[in-house]
Amino acid sequence: MKLRVASISDRGLNPNRTHNEDSYLVADPLFIVADGLGGELAGEVASNMTIEKFKDFFEDATRENGLSAPSELKTLEKSVKRVNAVVHSEAQKPEYHNMGSTLSILYFFQQHSLVGHVGDSKIYRVRNDEFEQLTKDQSIVQQMIDRGIISPEQARRHPMRNVLLSCIAHKPDVDVYLKDSDVQINDFYMLCSDGVSEYVNSDDIRAFARGGKSPEEICQEIKDMVYEGGAMDNLTAIIILVDSLD
Repeated sequence: MKLRVASISDRGLNPNRTHNEDSYLVADPLFIVADGLGGELAGEVASNMTIEKFKDFFEDATRENGLSAPSELKTLEKSVKRVNAVVHSEAQKPEYHNMGSTLSILYFFQQHSLVGHVGDSKIYRVRNDEFEQLTKDQSIVQQMIDRGIISPEQARRHPMRNVLLSCIAHKPDVDVYLKDSDVQINDFYMLCSDGVSEYVNSDDIRAFARGGKSPEEICQEIKDMVYEGGAMDNLTAIIILVDSLD
């Protein structure tokens, strides 16, 4: 599988956010975005630790597996749960009190895209101009959407939009959202933290996918768009274009 990839991560414009609590990994065929939570430097520690531990655990596990997409997806889930246990243990230390992180993973395996997800960072796909969110937010507003109380568009501006029901480290165990999809040539994927999804909507993402620009150019457009909106949070995005399948 041949992929074209670019990424961007930035602190944003909020003067109260003195450092970037987002972390990300680009290690084709593995891509991750994590958005840290917690005071002082705890969020930055949480997101970095979450990605580093997952990468180590998943690589060790896949050396022993590597048979099929379903088995890889199960390995992904087990690795996330193992990461959660480790980071939760670290979060009991006074200096890391209440730290946590979102975790959104996209792993390409045998012409499948495997998703593992905790929290409210996002993974989107555009295929033939059809937009789809491959993750499902573990949040109060998503719960309200599911119950028909508010619409997805109302959720984007809801005062409780940042309240999570689940994230890495807040409990000893964690529910992992999993998804297995096929991959096609010209698929467009975008992973991002909520500092991006706050300002970029589905129409914008479809326009990125059909615009014929490079991933690097799209990343710059994303940064410009978020900055124009105020960039009140850290912003991170990974853009992936599928050029060919092996």
